[in-house]
Amino acid sequence: MRSVPLSVYRSRSSGRWALAALLLATLLGACSTPNPPPPGPKGQAPARATEDRPAGRSLALPELTGALAQAEAALAAGDDSRLADLLGRLLQSGTTETNLPFALRLRWRALRSAEALAAGQGRASAGILLDLLPAPTAQETQAIVDLAFPSLIRGPLSGASLEDASDALRAYAALSHQIQSSARRPYALSDQLASWQAKWPAFPLPSSLQRETRPAPVPLRVAVLLPFSGPLQSAGEALRDGLLSAQFENLQAGEPGAQLRFFDSAGAPLATVLAQALAFQPDHIIGPLTRDEVATLNGLAQGQETTTPPILALNRLPAATPAAVWSYALEPEEEGEQLAEQSWLQGHRRLLILHDQAPWAQRLASAAETRFERLGGEIAERQGFSATADLGAAVAAALLVEEGENRSRALRRLLRVPLETEPRRRQDIDGVLLIADPLPGQTLKSALAYYFAGDLPVWASSQVLAPEPSPTALKDLEAVTFALPPWRLHRLPGPAHPDQGAKPVPESRPPLGPLHALGADAWFLIHWQRGAAGALPFPGLTGQIANTEQPRRFSRHLSFAQLRKGRFSPLAELAPLAPLTAAGQSETAPRLPAP
Repeated sequence: MRSVPLSVYRSRSSGRWALAALLLATLLGACSTPNPPPPGPKGQAPARATEDRPAGRSLALPELTGALAQAEAALAAGDDSRLADLLGRLLQSGTTETNLPFALRLRWRALRSAEALAAGQGRASAGILLDLLPAPTAQETQAIVDLAFPSLIRGPLSGASLEDASDALRAYAALSHQIQSSARRPYALSDQLASWQAKWPAFPLPSSLQRETRPAPVPLRVAVLLPFSGPLQSAGEALRDGLLSAQFENLQAGEPGAQLRFFDSAGAPLATVLAQALAFQPDHIIGPLTRDEVATLNGLAQGQETTTPPILALNRLPAATPAAVWSYALEPEEEGEQLAEQSWLQGHRRLLILHDQAPWAQRLASAAETRFERLGGEIAERQGFSATADLGAAVAAALLVEEGENRSRALRRLLRVPLETEPRRRQDIDGVLLIADPLPGQTLKSALAYYFAGDLPVWASSQVLAPEPSPTALKDLEAVTFALPPWRLHRLPGPAHPDQGAKPVPESRPPLGPLHALGADAWFLIHWQRGAAGALPFPGLTGQIANTEQPRRFSRHLSFAQLRKGRFSPLAELAPLAPLTAAGQSETAPRLPAP
């Protein structure tokens, strides 16, 4: 509240003036929310002290081993503050790493590498380990490569130049770039790996890429079960168009393509449609689309996994259902969980969620709320709204602006003096999660600024951004951080493409763009799993696609970008603190069987 001149409160009675001053001290402070301000960020590594401290004595091996064990325990527990403190003490101890046994050096580097990866520094994380090469033995060299490579393959390679990097880091960064750039031509991977090994003969391939044989590039027979009649006909057609565009792209690139045959899953009982598809003798089946159809098909395929071709369903099975089919879907829940996790990792602890009342938005909001609370955060308010209602009133209610105004009016009536007050919003939130369609999303963002919350960081679901955002929309959504699939991010103006960038998804009606991209990813995913390394994530149009802990299930990771002055800048994403793992080493990653 801004200061008010004393003359505003003066009356003819000095006693009355004293009473007014006393009541102001006790009541006007309540014009904002009674809740305490949000706690400071937890779980993030504190910035290392930069002041010079005298180096301590070098630790004896037993002391160093104990200190590393403590740091490893902190890493396993996800306690980044303690890990940062322990690693800081090691760095200040005066212990010289080069004089240590190699096993201890590797343990120390693995801890530092995990810390860098959690801070969103994938390239630095890999470099910390790869700088140990060459290792004393081939086995140790392979272990280092297997630990370091997943940090490079997990996302797009962007950022600092590699001019000053070690040969090992440049070699494996080149390998990661080669794999990601050729992901849509998986049968060319063998040639790509051979070319890389010829250029970098001193470095071994990651174990996840060391396969004795790879399937020959032969055309596949693919049966596609989609609704081509009924209320979901347009959705089936969008998916079909995505599949056909991906097939055409493969053929243009010299890949073998596939023989596609489409079956209308809405035109007959699913058992009949499946029998028709199996008569085609396919190597693979894609579809069906709806949850009920996927559950039915999964039941028909139970116990037939060895005789039925692999099936990639485009929706999820009910929870705890044994999976006989593979599944990949564009779930709102995944987007909500990733928004909540990234906002938590970026330091937010009390969120306001503003969401549409539509079913998809409620699913997304519920997933975000659950994930944020499991991480230790708190949802200060979850405010639903109807797109046809007064959105400004919904924002004012969520921010408790009206509550403060009511207190001010009550105080004026009590004191009977013309108080000059200024409305305030609640002060116990440090971030906003916005889940809406484009027009309501713009209105809500403007309302947040109008009701004194323009300084709060805003995280938005992908639906908030229109397929072709207007200059007005870009202005209204300034500083918002979006969760976006790659096919959308690549079409938006950004640092790497100041004008409209390359459009990897052919033009389609805006509401069906995601389904078009899903169809293309379904095509590429079955080939990637056959012709490439199943342990590696696939850089799809709908997200970074990877196997999950649940059998026969793929998930996707979206990209995050912040809108600044009409440009979308990729966010330096943080990751949950966890020990490094070598992709494909702990167990054989599931793979679609070769025909």
